[in-house]
Amino acid sequence: MASADSYHEQFLYSFIRSALISTLYALYAMLPILKCHVTKVAELVEYKMDVGGEDDYFSSDFSDEQLGLRLRHMGQRGDQNGMKTLVSFSGEDEYVPATVDKKLLLERLCAAMKCQTSPDIECHSSQDSVIPLLIETGNHNLSNDDGDKEIFVAAVKELLQGALN
Repeated sequence: MASADSYHEQFLYSFIRSALISTLYALYAMLPILKCHVTKVAELVEYKMDVGGEDDYFSSDFSDEQLGLRLRHMGQRGDQNGMKTLVSFSGEDEYVPATVDKKLLLERLCAAMKCQTSPDIECHSSQDSVIPLLIETGNHNLSNDDGDKEIFVAAVKELLQGALN
């Protein structure tokens, strides 16, 4: 007959083994999520090293050349297919630091899309392929004032009507 200590040791061993196996299965199941987080951290580190993350297009601290490299395709593709790009920016966007001049950033983004930021980069785009829209009092999702939504919807409507004509 086994002693009580031996029984407890066996139970503890079995419990720890089961917990470890469950943890390993859980980690294995989370690999895609963990990979995503590791990738995001790597992109942020790359950004700090002046490279920029894979999905970072609109950072206010990018140089004009960096913006041009990331955004020039917008104006070029618009010229190729006859489509225009509406670049809408909210003047009171709570996710953009208060120190950022939103009007200037909008101008820089549009200039980058129109290939006006780096003369040494081969890029050709018409000047009317990109349309800036600054909604002065708008927050990030235009939920502060119905007037902000109306301004945005009117601009989108105008853009779509122009595309249909």
